[in-house]
Amino acid sequence: MERGQGIALVLAAAGLAACRADRPGNPERPAGPDPAVSLAQTAGEPDPAPGEGAGGGAGDWQVLFDGRSLSGWTSRGGRYDGAALWIVEDGAITGVQGPRGEGGLLYTEGIYADFELELEARVGYPFDSGIFLRMQPPASGLKGIQVTIDNRPDGEVGALYADGFLTHNQDAKARFRRGEWNHFRVRCRGEDFHVEAWMNGEKIADHRFAPGAAGFARSGRIGLQVHGGLDVTAESKAQFRALRLRRFSDSPGG
Repeated sequence: MERGQGIALVLAAAGLAACRADRPGNPERPAGPDPAVSLAQTAGEPDPAPGEGAGGGAGDWQVLFDGRSLSGWTSRGGRYDGAALWIVEDGAITGVQGPRGEGGLLYTEGIYADFELELEARVGYPFDSGIFLRMQPPASGLKGIQVTIDNRPDGEVGALYADGFLTHNQDAKARFRRGEWNHFRVRCRGEDFHVEAWMNGEKIADHRFAPGAAGFARSGRIGLQVHGGLDVTAESKAQFRALRLRRFSDSPGG
């Protein structure tokens, strides 16, 4: 992480503390569940793809979050930079709106092309979040794709979005465990930007573009979202933990 980005995240943490202190009716929260969760294969989810292993190269799991700091993460460098506040709380990456309702993404410093991602997410109600794939700066003119985790009355969990809906999912939110940790697995690969997603073992998304589709990035950062401009409570937040990733062995350098 560059020095300026580190300072920005530290200041964001300080702003978050001040923002919460100014909000009435904000009692201390009990500690969350133990973040040392098992990432064993979940029933109903795919078996490992060919060429996947357990070390440090292509096909091997890479831990993206150490449970203590935002090392390896940045709030700049993608399509949706913003002023959301990001800290580590209860052993999880935790994001809330900025003091004036600002949103934004927290991105991996690493760039990835073809990969499988696992994480656990707990998103408050009402709150809108998501997992973003292949994020590039706006100047690139290239889009990524969001797997939605929109925990609002009219929101969708498991829809795919890219400045407009690619696919809808009106059903998965009924099985989203409100107030609890939900396990997500996302696969992203290929020139056709094939995205598959599972939640708690159930497949919730599967989409690929037709050959030759233009305007989408071949690689980019992974992003976690706080949606801005929402009428939310002082306790509304998005939390992520147990994040890990493995690149496919045929991934083109990302």
